[in-house]
Amino acid sequence: MATTQEYVEFVCGQIEDDRTVRYRKMFGEYMVHVNDKPLLLVCDNTVFVKQLECIRQLSAIEELDQVIPVPTKRKPKKKSG
Repeated sequence: MATTQEYVEFVCGQIEDDRTVRYRKMFGEYMVHVNDKPLLLVCDNTVFVKQLECIRQLSAIEELDQVIPVPTKRKPKKKSG
């Protein structure tokens, strides 16, 4: 299920205040830029927040579940050299 435009507009409306917030549709989902920095990824009507030190300090963020948006089972490749 893809993210609806109404949902991403709702998310942007929640964080606007005195910030510049814009969104861009990418690969069927949305990247939200706050003050010209990519900060949120909205996929399947779920918001993923980029983990930055300044965001980790917010009390509301501490209460959220942390998940990996695209889990992988692949092992890292070793460089031969």
